[in-house]
Parts: sequence; structure tokens; C-alpha cells
Amino acid sequence: MISLKDVFKRKDSRDIIDPCDNIIDCRECDSKPNISSSLCLRCCSDRLSDRDADDIIFRSSVDIQFRGESAHIIRRLITTIPNSCNTLSVGKKGCLECLLSKCVVIDTIWANLSVEGIDSLMASIDDVTVDCESYDQCKGAVTSSLKVLRDDLSSLMEEMSFVANRIVGV
Repeated sequence: MISLKDVFKRKDSRDIIDPCDNIIDCRECDSKPNISSSLCLRCCSDRLSDRDADDIIFRSSVDIQFRGESAHIIRRLITTIPNSCNTLSVGKKGCLECLLSKCVVIDTIWANLSVEGIDSLMASIDDVTVDCESYDQCKGAVTSSLKVLRDDLSSLMEEMSFVANRIVGV
């Protein structure tokens, strides 16, 4: 006969989910958690683990919890930009200030997080000229990453609209 004590001893550490992985501590931020703000979403993308859980808790003076489809959509949204921009190269030290560098492109995306903002950024890249030997390669990587991001964000926006309509009953 197996005792309850034996069952818990056999549990692998990988099976135990730490609830702290789902908590985003917003107490040090200047403002309250607001997932409709791109600044808040960017902060979340830096803090939230890749673990796919059923809930997300934003901890501030009052805990705000999102569950189910809402948590899933928030996780997809905050991981879409880093995942879509992974193909961008970080470059050499001199490239960090380049308009086509990963840091500059991601900062620009977060400043105007929308499909229209990405389209605008893609249009402005055609006007960028940089005296660099890897210019064509960088421009191609940025354009390709932005297309993927635009498609992912557009798909996510459709899913968000569908979920919102289902919740509201439209």
C-alpha cells in the first residue's frame, strides 16, 4: 500500500508550479498596472516567464488577476514582439545606434504598438540609408521580422476581438 507521504516524495520538482512565476510585481512602477498601455506590456514582457499558466497576477496596491482566455491573450501579446524580432541581429557596438538595430526597432515598435504603427515603420525603413557593409542584410532582416510581427499582431487582434465579442455576447 502506498501512503500519502510516498506520493509526495515521488513528485518531481518539474511537476510543481511556483505561483510566483505568474506574478508580475508592479509595486516599483510609477503607475498602476494597465495592460492597455504599451509601456506596461513592455514591462510585463521583460518580467513574465515563458510558463503557460491559467492565470496572471499583477501585484500592486491591489492584486489584479486575469484567468483563462484573458491570461492566454495577454501572454501571447507580450511574447509576440520579442519572438517576432528574434531574427534581428544585435550587431557590433557601432550598430547599436543604427536605425536598423534590434534595440532601436523594438523601441520604435513599443512606442506605437499597432498594426498601423508597424506598417508606418516598414514604410519609413525604405527611406533609411546607412553607410554600412551589412546594410542590405540588416534591412532585409528588419523588413522580414516586421512582416511576421504585423501578421502575428493582426491575428492576435482578431482573436482578441472574437473573445471580447463572445464574453460580451455580441
